[in-house]
Amino acid sequence: MSVGLLLTIGLAASPQELRDLKMYDKAGPYVFELRRAENRKIATAMREFLWSHWISHQRGYVSSTQSSIEGEVSTAWYYVETDKKGVWCISVRIERRAQTVEYDAYIVERIEPPKNRLTEFKRIDDKDNRPAQAYRLVLRDAAGKFQDDL
Repeated sequence: MSVGLLLTIGLAASPQELRDLKMYDKAGPYVFELRRAENRKIATAMREFLWSHWISHQRGYVSSTQSSIEGEVSTAWYYVETDKKGVWCISVRIERRAQTVEYDAYIVERIEPPKNRLTEFKRIDDKDNRPAQAYRLVLRDAAGKFQDDL
């Protein structure tokens, strides 16, 4: 998972405090554990939830927690919502230790699952009906810059 755009030190208001979550569908919270077979199912469920809400312009959020091999815990929230101007985006917040990374993805693409990190992204048409295990999601900011893939 790559991150970028805004890095803040310290803790600001939690994502839940900034939103009326009664207006959002919820998935999770999910917990990824090292070397657990269910992690693929969790990632698939998260992709399916995010894509279905994105494509239908329906508010929703999902959260997940994972630990690195070194034991560093990170928690991520993904909110499918409109920004202050009414434009649909996925707002992402990732907290680890005393660092918080935030960005808004205005471009969400489904791609063929890459065989390796050197493989070029092959976009899947939005109308192509596929199960979530048959694609990955790419999140890009308003300028089209890659932010993350799920």
